[in-house]
Amino acid sequence: MGKDPIRTYIDAKRELDKALSKVHELQANIGLVNTALKEHPYSFRISGMTFPASVPIQHGLNPNDWPSAEQIGEALVNLHNAHDHAESIWASLSKADRQELSPPPPRRTK
Repeated sequence: MGKDPIRTYIDAKRELDKALSKVHELQANIGLVNTALKEHPYSFRISGMTFPASVPIQHGLNPNDWPSAEQIGEALVNLHNAHDHAESIWASLSKADRQELSPPPPRRTK
């Protein structure tokens, strides 16, 4: 006997939510650095690098906490795959089943 289609969708939606949360986490971290660079460039340091003694340590970045392009790409690929999977399962659900659930969020390109 196959898995309940509603349970399958709920699991897929949960994975989509996790993937979207990871992208939002990356966005927030990158945004913090962007803001610090824009608003506090003279008090921003990167740990492990030598800055002039006159640079106060008010804002900083640990390079180990900064995502690589590969990590950002993996998060985005995971998001697209999770969204495709959730949409596919959503499309296979009956109209009655859909009334009990919320659809996958629309893809936003802006």
